[in-house]
Amino acid sequence: YVTLEPCNHYGKTGPCTEFILRHKITKLVFGCFDPNPLMQGKSIAFLQQNGVQTIGPIEDQKCRNLIQAFTKRNREKKPFVTLKWAQTKDFYIGKENEKVKISNPISDIYVHKLRSEHDGILIGSETALRDLPLLNNRHWSGTSPKPILLDRRNRLPHISELNSLLNKSIHFNKPEQNLEQVLDELFAVHQIGSVLVEGGQQILQSFIDQNLWDEAHIITNRSLSITSGIKAPFLLGQLFKTLQIKADSIQIVQNLEKI
Repeated sequence: YVTLEPCNHYGKTGPCTEFILRHKITKLVFGCFDPNPLMQGKSIAFLQQNGVQTIGPIEDQKCRNLIQAFTKRNREKKPFVTLKWAQTKDFYIGKENEKVKISNPISDIYVHKLRSEHDGILIGSETALRDLPLLNNRHWSGTSPKPILLDRRNRLPHISELNSLLNKSIHFNKPEQNLEQVLDELFAVHQIGSVLVEGGQQILQSFIDQNLWDEAHIITNRSLSITSGIKAPFLLGQLFKTLQIKADSIQIVQNLEKI
């Protein structure tokens, strides 16, 4: 039983189809076809020709939801972009020059799990200067994402408290480089296949306005209002799932044009 059609080509490992035949597995149930142009059903045909009974695709849409980042990497040669922010019930993400704690500690664990599922985590210079963030997944297991800093005015190297973060990050400081070019370079040069964008507001809204996002995780604290401050980003998309963690409602929204 596999989510994805087994591979029939050489990559980092040998073909899964050869493993299936070598171990005399006679029946295969698969969730969806492989979107990789090298595959797209070729493995299934090959296994059938060699006497393996195949059943599928099973739960095709659910399985394709599981491999969205893999699909985008293969079809578009670009990283899968996930947006994340926390907002109050009156739709603010914070206040100018002041830290505001919005999500609860359990939601923070959820966010760190989300970080562990991405290759890179991206913020702008304003967020870096205001929060001096670590950008790791210390509340969850697994590898932390690669920090990515957008700093078109090249302000961050002058802040000594950020030296540690800068030393381990991918630092974009060219004013002429747009977001699409940043994503292209992340994929082609740095092998970043998925990016979690955590802010700030201008960066998030720019990804939305330029239609460079695939999924958004929006945490809303239904018990907190601050009446004024930095307005939350605004997007339109398809609600995929809602999670409730105490007073926090987490909405997972998909870009309709990218599904």
